[in-house]
Amino acid sequence: MPNLAKLAGVNPIIISTPTLYEWAGGEEAIQKLFRIFYDKVLKDELIGPVFRNMSPDHPRHVGHFVAEVFGGPKKYTGEDGGSHAVMIGHHIGKMRIELPVAPKRFGSVAVAFVL
Repeated sequence: MPNLAKLAGVNPIIISTPTLYEWAGGEEAIQKLFRIFYDKVLKDELIGPVFRNMSPDHPRHVGHFVAEVFGGPKKYTGEDGGSHAVMIGHHIGKMRIELPVAPKRFGSVAVAFVL
């Protein structure tokens, strides 16, 4: 099939679909999201203790991970040296707590977390 745009002597318009990373607002927006999220998490009396000892860099690393999964730059696997195996290794055995949650709040879901 002939290239009609070329035959007509015009440059075709290329329309690209933005990535989720672009739709989300890029690096700055994603990093802001996770800074605010973890600030709120740390202040929460129920789940705050789970995150109390996290690295100050944790929100940035999570932002890099999500940005990369959403089609952004490969900062998590590049700059941070991350991978799924590395992430699991960082989280396994970090904390085990019994959450003070009334059973009616979560039904039959176990309230013990092993991170």
